[in-house]
Amino acid sequence: PIYVFVVMAKDNDGLVGFSRPLEFYLESPKPSRPYRGRPQSIPGRIEVAYFDEGGQGVAYSDTDKRNIGAATAKTNFRVNEGVDTNGKTIGWIYGGEWIKYTVDVKQSGRYTVTVPFAAGPGSPEEGEKGIRLEMDGRFVADIMMKGVTGGWSKWITVSKRGVALTKGRHVLTVRMVNGLFNLHYLDFKLER
Repeated sequence: PIYVFVVMAKDNDGLVGFSRPLEFYLESPKPSRPYRGRPQSIPGRIEVAYFDEGGQGVAYSDTDKRNIGAATAKTNFRVNEGVDTNGKTIGWIYGGEWIKYTVDVKQSGRYTVTVPFAAGPGSPEEGEKGIRLEMDGRFVADIMMKGVTGGWSKWITVSKRGVALTKGRHVLTVRMVNGLFNLHYLDFKLER
């Protein structure tokens, strides 16, 4: 379901202000399905464009209904999905969005997760932005960047060590924190 919220605030002088309308999507209890029926493997690289199938509210939550990335890159990759991807990266990211990936963790242990971020003109230079990782609905890590990278295709990598994962098939949810950045991939490397 889609909900629209408008926040009203009143100050001590009686002045009233309103926020712009914000749409919120609640996650469906219906499970998503792995992209093309194949879970992505950990250790290894999670290709962010290969998010699960199931649509808005099931496999992802995106603030707009069309794939701006495909239109901009002039590609036919997942054009009927709301996630903004050109087939390799995800962009036009806003805080509160999320994407699911069915993964097969081959070995329990602690992993180093490396994520390339890009943030160009218009992205806030102050504060943090990044991703929150959840496995089967449980928090596993925040991976955050600060500032901007000098362009929407200029990547910096941020790594997080000690991310504990258990062997088996899981649903990895990537939640966007504060938005206005691009994502390239997520690398999971087993620590020794």
